[in-house]
Amino acid sequence: MTAANDDLAPSRDGSRGRPAIARWAALTGLTLAAVLVAAGGPPTTSSAADAACATRGRPDPASASRLAQSCRRTVEVDGATTATSTLVANANGSFTATESAVPERVRRADGTWAQVDTTLHANGDGTLSPIASPTAVVLSGGGTGPLARVASQGRELVWTWTGVALPKPVTAGPVATYAEVLPGVDLTLHVDEWGFAEVLVVKTAAAARNPALAALRFALSGTGLTAAGAAGRARTPAAAVSDAFDIGPAAMWDSTLPATKPPASMPAQDVRSELVSTFDGPGAGARTATMPARMSGTTLVMTPVRSLLTDPATTFPVFIDPKSSSPARSYWAMINKGHPSQQYWSYDRSDHAKVGNAGDGTDMYRSLFQFSTATWQGKHVTAVTFSDNLLHSWSCSNTVTQLHHVTQALSSTTTWTSNNAAWSSSLATASNQNCTDKTGVRTEWSTTALTSEVAAANGNATITLGLRAASETVSTNGSNGWKKFDETATATGAHLSVTYNTAPVISNGHTDAATCATSAAGAPALATLGSPAHNPVPVVTVTDAEADASTVTFTYPAAGGGTATTSYANVTSGASQKLAGGIPAAAIPGGGTYSWSVSVGDGTDTSSATCWFTIDNTVPEPPSITSADGRYPDDDQVHGGVGKPGAFTIAAPAATRASVVKYTWGPSGGALQTVTTTAGAPVTVSFTPATAGDTTLQAYAWTSTGVMSAMGSAEFLAGTSAAPAGDWALNGSGADTGTGAHAATAANVTWTADGRQIGRSVGHFGGTGSELTATAPIHTDTSFSVAAWVRPSGTSCTTNAVGQDGVHTSGFYLGCYQGKFTFDVIASDSSSVVTTRTVSAATAPIGSWSSLLGVYDLSANQIRLYVNGVLQQSAALTGPLWDATGPFVIGRERYADTSTGWWAGDISAVRVWDRVAYQADIASLSASSWADQYPLGLDPAQNAKDPVANPLTWTGSPQVGIDDMNPPGTGGTPAAILTPTHPDYGLSARPSVRTDGSFTVSAWVDPAAPNSTYTNAVSQNGAVTANFGLGLSSTNHYDFWMHGSDVTSPTATVAQSAATATAGTWVHLIGVFDATTKVLTLYVDGTVAGTATFTATPWYTSGSVAVGSGRWQNANAYLWNGGIDNVGLFNGVLSATEISNLYRFNDPYYVLANQ
Repeated sequence: MTAANDDLAPSRDGSRGRPAIARWAALTGLTLAAVLVAAGGPPTTSSAADAACATRGRPDPASASRLAQSCRRTVEVDGATTATSTLVANANGSFTATESAVPERVRRADGTWAQVDTTLHANGDGTLSPIASPTAVVLSGGGTGPLARVASQGRELVWTWTGVALPKPVTAGPVATYAEVLPGVDLTLHVDEWGFAEVLVVKTAAAARNPALAALRFALSGTGLTAAGAAGRARTPAAAVSDAFDIGPAAMWDSTLPATKPPASMPAQDVRSELVSTFDGPGAGARTATMPARMSGTTLVMTPVRSLLTDPATTFPVFIDPKSSSPARSYWAMINKGHPSQQYWSYDRSDHAKVGNAGDGTDMYRSLFQFSTATWQGKHVTAVTFSDNLLHSWSCSNTVTQLHHVTQALSSTTTWTSNNAAWSSSLATASNQNCTDKTGVRTEWSTTALTSEVAAANGNATITLGLRAASETVSTNGSNGWKKFDETATATGAHLSVTYNTAPVISNGHTDAATCATSAAGAPALATLGSPAHNPVPVVTVTDAEADASTVTFTYPAAGGGTATTSYANVTSGASQKLAGGIPAAAIPGGGTYSWSVSVGDGTDTSSATCWFTIDNTVPEPPSITSADGRYPDDDQVHGGVGKPGAFTIAAPAATRASVVKYTWGPSGGALQTVTTTAGAPVTVSFTPATAGDTTLQAYAWTSTGVMSAMGSAEFLAGTSAAPAGDWALNGSGADTGTGAHAATAANVTWTADGRQIGRSVGHFGGTGSELTATAPIHTDTSFSVAAWVRPSGTSCTTNAVGQDGVHTSGFYLGCYQGKFTFDVIASDSSSVVTTRTVSAATAPIGSWSSLLGVYDLSANQIRLYVNGVLQQSAALTGPLWDATGPFVIGRERYADTSTGWWAGDISAVRVWDRVAYQADIASLSASSWADQYPLGLDPAQNAKDPVANPLTWTGSPQVGIDDMNPPGTGGTPAAILTPTHPDYGLSARPSVRTDGSFTVSAWVDPAAPNSTYTNAVSQNGAVTANFGLGLSSTNHYDFWMHGSDVTSPTATVAQSAATATAGTWVHLIGVFDATTKVLTLYVDGTVAGTATFTATPWYTSGSVAVGSGRWQNANAYLWNGGIDNVGLFNGVLSATEISNLYRFNDPYYVLANQ
């Protein structure tokens, strides 16, 4: 060998160890975002059994532990399985985690696990992939496509052979061979769990002279390239690929055998593996060389050493490994004393994990395995076993292999020089042999020293264990423990099994004071004051990670002195255990400091805690409560009024103030509220009286130990509820009939006749520019209420009906937002609006009337929204509101310095109160009222022109009769007697009620004979048909009906009585339609007789009121036969009291009018 051929040295740094195999490996952890499981991979299955104890596993540790303890066997924790670990629950309540050094399994798409199997499998497109691998690899099936694709960390690196088209490969397990890619040259790819290795096999000297071997080119592409690599600016392979991949130096070697024959005692396997060159690596006598590599654009270019190819001394075949890759996801490696600077991270790995010396007089191997400690971190490790299969030994006599803790983590730079000093003393030994290469020679290392070492290291993320021969004296006969252990991703590979238990976690305190002190200093105070005495009750919450049942033992002061002990068995994890009866108050006199302790054991580990406390039975003096703002002074004079808030100051006397931490207060007989304080400092609260007259507020002071003072109180006289501060009917003008002079000025507002009630106008707002403004009637920094009837138009409602302006924004909004009714208040008068909003449950009905009420309750620090008298939502505020002093506005809002939110639709009956609105105010918004009344007390023959605004004009010859039942006991009044043959009926000139809203109709009736057709006492006509009717059905039942539309054959909704009518008997009928609930209700003699739900859209009929008939198919029909008296029509729904009054006195408001 000449000086010019130094690159043909027998081996790199003199070693005969195997060089790096090209692995296009993904550099990730074992938890893989993307794995490849071929469709044909063998599935793992689990059999289901009926009996719980026959089941294989449970999804979580707690349920697995319960089953294991119940069935007295181990149970797998299915949800804890990973690519490298399994977990089982043991019958004694402990768990055993088994970690493998390399990934053993891959998760399928359906969530099940498959055993790692790198056997190549044909994909549907002809490419090849391993059956189940933690690294996604796709190899060429032949042709001009990519040679290989490797995925890692969500990126992909694509390798393309730039030579001729690839032939179809021949596969053998994980190996794919592309024969004759050049004349006399094969390309071999070997897949493992980390990626793949590729080697060109130059079979003859003639093949070696091919000019195509002067430079090997692989085009690189994909998301695995760096920006520089993708742009073609990278000069080196390392700069071209991302940190998810690693390209190292390339190598080549020939097949020269050692000049010295191996010892006769050297096993044949070792002769083959150590002396004979293969595509996995060089033999001991092989000539090796390192190839230079560079990037040319996006092409990786490697230049084989020409002299090694052409030297006559070269032995073929020659193996060209185009690159060297360090699979950083590998968790095992070797070091070699004979070659102390050699890195075995991706070198000499195909011949298993080696220890000792193979008889070559040079090498001395150790093997290292790294495991995650995540499963048992922070646990009590009770037993540890390291195990691996012994695949081969030189000696047929037992030799000792030691297990050590290696305190240096594995990396691609691990060598003998950098690592051997990190080996601890031997933790365990195993003595055995396998010179016949039998299968299943499992070797285990398990000692208390190993357990202690692993337990001590469980705060680290990983632990590295190493195997070495007990004797590391180099020999030439292999007697010094030469062995090979299984490094594969199988059940026979290296595993670390750790059994552990978790000590119970204790959270302790008292039922009335959760805190505890661990020493007398700073011990919290408790109180035993009371009759009977209050015994402090210790309580402990036990949490056991393995869901073990625990025994809880309390030790505490005893009544007669000394201590007492009480135990509770089988306390489940997560449960709280109290000391029954608590600590006797007699054992802990006031003014002293005491302690109790608790121990919790789960059968393996015990945890304990001590709780210190003091006893303070000091009773605070009663607090004072006085008017803070002067609204409700205690002076026997009437002040304020219902719904108006007042401020009150609560203060503890100075003598006992320091111990006071809170006050409770409220009206006498009412619920108490709590307000906290520091050292008894005075606090100010707001109270709003809900009733007029004498009111007593009471207050109590409380210490931190829960001792309450006697009552302190204040009395005052509250006035009655005030009328609205502003009341705008909007009946043709902006006049205000409230308590203040706040007439509204209209701009672009029109007035719609008969808008909500017949004979009354409403304000119509056309959007932008339509508004009514008035001077502010209220202050918005104290309690107020605002109400309006609204009928939005358009398709959806995001507009404002009522507000009161500030400088930048409105103080409140009452309207709708995104199709629902809302009441909002604003945090401050600024352009950056922060809103607190209440929202209706249902969508705002377009084209229908709804009543809205918004309430700001200062005392409750709350806003509330009511729709049609029903509370929709309340919302708490963080503090008091501000005073918007600008104009009161109907029809828009102010938002971020702009007038906006213009209302489109109708508004009526706007009211505002300078107080909280209560139920009576809410009821008044939907109060019923007379629409028309027909006593029928004059001679019908003279047209029966009753003294009403909407009189009837009669047809036919109605007669005058006596109503003997109206009202009961009065002796009778005149009534109309109608005969259908005349025909007799009366019609008004206009409608009486809005039938698209709520209304009530009533009449006294006396049918002359049993009925066989519909007859009507009262109705209101449409153009084609009547909207509603109150009368008698064809089956002689009283009914109240409504038609669904004004067409020739409409659908009717009928509320009907169960009883039949009796001829010659006067009865009182009332029909009520509630447009909010869409329910029809029929009353007969003041009692509900039938109900029905109206499913159509309510519609308005502008026709006449008909007495004694109803319109049907463009004609008067349903002619009544008999007597009719005291017909009434009402706007709205009559209340239960009003229904009763109408029946009893012919006046629904009789009681109200005579109060």
